[in-house]
Amino acid sequence: MVQIRLTTLLSRKTLPKDALVVIARALTIHRQAISTATREGNELAHQLLDLDPSGYFEADKLAAIVEQKKSRRNKRTEGTKGRKG
Repeated sequence: MVQIRLTTLLSRKTLPKDALVVIARALTIHRQAISTATREGNELAHQLLDLDPSGYFEADKLAAIVEQKKSRRNKRTEGTKGRKG
């Protein structure tokens, strides 16, 4: 049930008005859980993206997707550098 509500929230075009407050509270109140997730991989993020969790000695599949998105964005912005207007 929570996962369904979360995916609905994430698919919205605009965030709720109190989204910044919720994020700030999560980063302060739940800092241990966030630290663990960044260190060991986020199980929920893998579930939402329908990815199998990586093994201990494997590269994180979620990190690979993030890096791929970064490189695509960088390639798009490179083409606009030096243009005026």
